[in-house]
Amino acid sequence: MNIVATQEPGVLCARCQALKLDKFITPGFYGPRRIANVTSDSIQDDCALCSLVSEFITTLQAKRELRTNGNTPPDDAVSLMVHRYNEDWRTRQHYWETVSLSISTTHSFEHNVWLFPMEQPPAPTPERMYGTGRMIDVASANLDCARAWIRNCKENHDCRSPIVSSLKTPLKVIDCQTRRVRILQANESYICLSYVWGHATVSNKSHNLELPEQIPKTIEDAMWVALELGIPRIWVDQYCIAQDDLEEKLNTIAAMNQIYGSAELTVIAASGDSSYGLPGVRDTLRKEQRFVRTTSCTFVVAGDICQEIRSSRWNSRGWTYQEGLLTPRRLVFTKSQMYFQCDEMHCLESLTGGLYNPSVPDDRGLKFFPRVGSGLSLNAVHELIMEYFPRHLSFGSDSINALEGVMNAFSDQSSNARAGDTRTKHFFGIPCFQYTNSSYNATGLFADGLLWTAQSPVARVSSPMNNPEFPSWSWAACKAAHPSSTNYLLFDYIWKGMLHQEDITFRIKHSGGKEVNLDELMTSFEAARYTEFYPWIWVTTWTIGSQISVEIDESGVDVPQFLGIVGETVNLDEHPSDEGEATALYMGVLHVQPEPMLSGALPPSPEDRPQSSPISSRYTEDEEYYQVMFLLVRETERAAFRRIGLWSVRIGCAPANAMRALEEVLKLKRKSRDDTWKRAKLRLV
Repeated sequence: MNIVATQEPGVLCARCQALKLDKFITPGFYGPRRIANVTSDSIQDDCALCSLVSEFITTLQAKRELRTNGNTPPDDAVSLMVHRYNEDWRTRQHYWETVSLSISTTHSFEHNVWLFPMEQPPAPTPERMYGTGRMIDVASANLDCARAWIRNCKENHDCRSPIVSSLKTPLKVIDCQTRRVRILQANESYICLSYVWGHATVSNKSHNLELPEQIPKTIEDAMWVALELGIPRIWVDQYCIAQDDLEEKLNTIAAMNQIYGSAELTVIAASGDSSYGLPGVRDTLRKEQRFVRTTSCTFVVAGDICQEIRSSRWNSRGWTYQEGLLTPRRLVFTKSQMYFQCDEMHCLESLTGGLYNPSVPDDRGLKFFPRVGSGLSLNAVHELIMEYFPRHLSFGSDSINALEGVMNAFSDQSSNARAGDTRTKHFFGIPCFQYTNSSYNATGLFADGLLWTAQSPVARVSSPMNNPEFPSWSWAACKAAHPSSTNYLLFDYIWKGMLHQEDITFRIKHSGGKEVNLDELMTSFEAARYTEFYPWIWVTTWTIGSQISVEIDESGVDVPQFLGIVGETVNLDEHPSDEGEATALYMGVLHVQPEPMLSGALPPSPEDRPQSSPISSRYTEDEEYYQVMFLLVRETERAAFRRIGLWSVRIGCAPANAMRALEEVLKLKRKSRDDTWKRAKLRLV
């Protein structure tokens, strides 16, 4: 909704003035409290607060329509709520003195608008000094703030040290003073730039050392910022990777975790593409700052920095995902203000406070990035893959490349003391784990990782998963077939108690000719990249062959079935009506117990997140049950099979072993046939 300009910025109508918002920042009030009922005829076009409330209602209604596919009744009751926050409920530390306005409707209750007073409110003691709102120059970013944020982090935090180590290819940077590309010298610090290329052409070759006279404005602006911050060296992929040197390119892609993790700072251009520039730098203007003025106090409208970054083009691109995660310090240029976040704090240009408290809860719209790197649990790698999957790629061949820095960061982490006795890496995008003192084993966790599902399979009919670079059993094949799709990927079966996987084995083959199991991959070949192996796996497990048939349900939807068993889920990768012969490969028994899903790293907003998987959606979250899981494969050439989907069968008892579970599956057949389970070794391509 367009903001209606007021006669004077921040002026309120008589009804909103009567709310006396300034009284809610005084000691003794915390809320929440309902302060007004909102109706369509109560909104005044020339009132700053009415405009905010109107925008919020419009946004909230759009979110609800998205969640309900447009079947959303209008709210019959809308109330304006007020809250006061001045301490973290977990630590009891004081940070910002702020008033939060939210909307309470018939169907929802959400925070939206944060108001920070420009004036210092009364403090109970001299030690309790709160941050206040700050004026923003639309034409000039306050780089003094950025310098203070970086200095405070380096002097007071335990964020990762900027040290580049053991790169196969020497790191090249742009010297912003000479405008030449050169090798980074020992003990030199540097900045990384994370941005959207847009239509910029790839011009750097291995012999190019000088920048061209005309370079994209975002890169030019970032070089200017680097000089102003006193770190006159910047790494920009477009010019610091020789695009005609395949070996250098692959080595650099594999080292993204070190390049971004060792940078002094990463400048993030969360606005437009490379031609747009950095807002607030060299004549690129920013949005006008918004205010709410009462009779005795002026409030800065902080807005929702998370939503601003989340909705940016930068946040939709595949390559930028790992760039925002891997760096220890980020300086984000949005269309409204600068935002800084390191591993231990986050700051907004529009606020004077926040430097000394890293613990403001993430869900308040003021903190975007999670704490990652050494603080990220190993089992979150699957969550990161899911968050990356809906992002856009220009080339499907980059499906793994654009995430390999994150995958390698987990590998680096698994070798340090914090990870204990765990090793981790990936094989064509499927995470591999090895625990030496745990009931988890490499084979079982790899089998779990093969049980991914991608939403909206109908959208994939025109582009079958036949990319020769990625095997059909990897999610990367699906991503490569649809690099611009926003479909979601789900790993619903990771860390959820998969049972009876002892009879399953996996083997892979190195390009040198040696065939190894997963434990050997994690030890003898720990330093090897996945590209050094053939893109197939041999799996030995229980199998059964049958037909995929399709029946039409009451609503006219095609419902595939396997083995003649009615009511169980067949989820096909490419087409929901893909009939024909198939083979089911036993992957384990899922013991489903009521429990929350793993927390994410860069969580999409609630309306964007899938509510349940295609397989488990028929069961309520508070049920406990057992589900036998299978890969569905089809022979494509002699002794070679490709994945076509998943099959899950719910059974009525806790099986004592794998064979008992498989016997229970056969009891559910609709037709009497002499089907038997056979143990076989199949090559999946």
